[in-house]
Amino acid sequence: MNAANKEKSSSGSKENIRKIIEERKKYRERKPKFLRWLWWKFPKFKNNLKWKRPKGKDNPIRLHLKGYSPMASIGYGAKSEIRSLHPSGLRPVVIHS
Repeated sequence: MNAANKEKSSSGSKENIRKIIEERKKYRERKPKFLRWLWWKFPKFKNNLKWKRPKGKDNPIRLHLKGYSPMASIGYGAKSEIRSLHPSGLRPVVIHS
């Protein structure tokens, strides 16, 4: 077993998991909350705060104007090592028996 394969097989070590969890926590602190445009104005949006892409012709978020919340884009995505991890820091494995 060469060194590269050994590193991949030891990815479940506690030290590595702790490092990944800390990295994920830092990423989540940096990433802004993406809220729907005018969520504060309409009561029907207050219960459903998920992101909806603005489609209006003059929408300031869609136009990326200064002073408005950022629009969700692919650049805010997490690293592939962090993505789709369980809160414990382990990657889920599906077993078909």
